[in-house]
Amino acid sequence: MAERRFQALLAVACLSVISLSSFACGSAGEGETAPPPAGTATGGEVRQQEEWRDEGLRLAGRYADADVVPLDSGGYRMYFGAEPEVEGFRGQVYSAVSVDGLDWSMDEGVRLLDASFPEVVRLPDGRWRMYFQGAAAGGEDGIASAVSADGLDWRREEGLRIRRGQQGELDLEGVADPAVLELPGGGYLMVYRGQAGRRRPPRGKGGDTPPRPNAFLLSAVSKDGLDWKPAAVVLDSRNDEMQGQILGPDLVLEDGRIKLYCNSFAGIYELDLDEDGRPLGAPLLVVRSSGSPEGGDLFAPGDVSVVEEDGTWRMYYGLHTRGIHSMRREE
Repeated sequence: MAERRFQALLAVACLSVISLSSFACGSAGEGETAPPPAGTATGGEVRQQEEWRDEGLRLAGRYADADVVPLDSGGYRMYFGAEPEVEGFRGQVYSAVSVDGLDWSMDEGVRLLDASFPEVVRLPDGRWRMYFQGAAAGGEDGIASAVSADGLDWRREEGLRIRRGQQGELDLEGVADPAVLELPGGGYLMVYRGQAGRRRPPRGKGGDTPPRPNAFLLSAVSKDGLDWKPAAVVLDSRNDEMQGQILGPDLVLEDGRIKLYCNSFAGIYELDLDEDGRPLGAPLLVVRSSGSPEGGDLFAPGDVSVVEEDGTWRMYYGLHTRGIHSMRREE
């Protein structure tokens, strides 16, 4: 869970839109994993650029990893976690509700303990399923799930949805950050973060920082949301732009296209995918990080959740120690 705190490392962003035209994957060295299969996003034609405008703070506090879902009664519910540095941290997942997506009121109590990176989807029978990094009812750690009738009281399900090593060498050291989308033709697509190998510290951060695992975005598909089959390598972060770090995926449908949002040191990217999670073209960097911790002006958005209402897209994101914020893009 310390991986999501990457914001303290790097410069972040004026909300300017820039293109990322290519990713050059490095060769595997000592302690590193082998190159991923062909089809991983490493280049291609850049799509039309878009502009996101910041809206400011939505929820103050030491919170992160927001996921926002629309409610049948109107309005929204946001699920989010406590930052691991808070006193008494136990992997708490909380929730809040809003009528307009801007003003939020905390729900009472805790939704889950010993969980992080909540991702919530509506089930055909009207219940909710939450995917998260943590332990299943049987105690094994990985990407697990829980179900709820009302979105407030949750029961862990048996077994894991994703285990380490399902994608060979690319997720041997950890799986986290699930993003799940119900597909128009039936079934589900998941994109999650795998960790393996070792990466060097970011440029300009010195040689004393211990190496950390490389991060990969991987996909899996499922007919029922419980049993998942590995599908594709979505993004390989071993390049000069991402420097071994990619996380915080979110999946949405836009004009019939499956769109992935995710973040790295440089900022927030978007990328079109097919129904197996294979990339269709190159990633596009749509929000750039800026500033620095030393200068007190660090802007490093991460762990996004994107929703649409009446032609307006709203992206929720976390800023380390500064709560959940949002920005919007209008059609």
